[in-house]
Amino acid sequence: MILHTDMIPATDYRAALQQQFLDLIERTRFMPKELYVKQPEAQALLTPITKSLGIKLKTARALPMLDEAHNSVFSYFQQF
Repeated sequence: MILHTDMIPATDYRAALQQQFLDLIERTRFMPKELYVKQPEAQALLTPITKSLGIKLKTARALPMLDEAHNSVFSYFQQF
């Protein structure tokens, strides 16, 4: 499930990723038991937050739903 997308300046993405994750938890009032990431950088950025909240952070080789969303957006913009 993809719950949020946003365009942010490249220089701000680290802090933005962390803040958006916390905002998502607050907005949905849902605390996940585990979170899967594909990129080592995402894991590094989210580790302090997930550790303090007791969320298991796991690495996945593939995230099919995210890949599908990425491919769909990419295909849409290829037509322009």
